[in-house]
Amino acid sequence: MPGQNVTVLDVRWHGSTCVELTYKDEVGNPGNTLLYRDDEPRLELVTGSYLCSLDGDGHLFRLAAEATIH
Repeated sequence: MPGQNVTVLDVRWHGSTCVELTYKDEVGNPGNTLLYRDDEPRLELVTGSYLCSLDGDGHLFRLAAEATIH
């Protein structure tokens, strides 16, 4: 998707020069497109752009979750 990041859900090769890419856009809408070797220069791998972090303290989460139940 030009100008936006997508999350890749699935990649299926069709021969050795084409892949079918299934993705979600930034809003969460699913999409599907064919990409060829000629498309490679316009693609960019982006990492670390998560909407939330899952590296918090699990013990604190459990404590807070148990406190809301009682």
